[in-house]
Amino acid sequence: MKYIAVLGVIVVSFGLVGRAAAQKPLYWEAPTWFEVNVPYSAALPVGQVTLGCAVDNYTNDVNWGDGTTSHLTTPGAAYKIYYNGQWITLVGPGTFTLYEAADKTFGAGSTSNPLNGELMSTLHCLNGTETEHWQTPVTLNVRPRTPLKEMELAISPSMKARGDSRAVPSIQVKGGSGVQVTIFATDKATLAKIHINLTWTDLSGVMLSPPTSVDVPYDNFAASFVVGTKKTNKTRQVKVQASTDGTPITGNISVTP
Repeated sequence: MKYIAVLGVIVVSFGLVGRAAAQKPLYWEAPTWFEVNVPYSAALPVGQVTLGCAVDNYTNDVNWGDGTTSHLTTPGAAYKIYYNGQWITLVGPGTFTLYEAADKTFGAGSTSNPLNGELMSTLHCLNGTETEHWQTPVTLNVRPRTPLKEMELAISPSMKARGDSRAVPSIQVKGGSGVQVTIFATDKATLAKIHINLTWTDLSGVMLSPPTSVDVPYDNFAASFVVGTKKTNKTRQVKVQASTDGTPITGNISVTP
């Protein structure tokens, strides 16, 4: 397609005739392993589409395999041109990332068998002779949440306190130092990882940017991270709770002057 700029207006001198397909035009980018009730963020890509022409009719969808289908968008990809006496909206040519409008969450009923998902694109090249339909199948696996076993608190590199859901670990740390938190699951993480939700009771705000979640990496039993503390003029009490399946494990941290 050739464009001629006239007084700031883009005019199409002739249309691109042909097919939109290129090598691997519709590609899955999201993970293929998920955990029950752990959202896949709408800010993360679902797929990628490569257009070999400018298209004037264009839709993308994902079938998640669990009975739900979502519309996908390519933010910022559309543009307008003046063509045959009117303004029209086009996308492409080029490669564009596909996003869902909302977070995706799989329910407990999705864990029995692998899910047969699919990316789907319908498009028509400007001046093309036919509407094209593309499909990319994908197998998705959804795992139940993995219970947690115990928590370990440490002032690196010494002093450790461990405890499971029956015994709460407690530790003292001087303000300005770091606390290493290690959380053990009851089983190894699959490719879905193990997403652990963290809740902090810290009324004085003595912990420095404590995380709200952490993931156990694939083929590991535990996740570990370090949280800094502020200097304080009196002892501050902090409680951290970690949970996956609704049964939390807890640790107590005393931050001292």
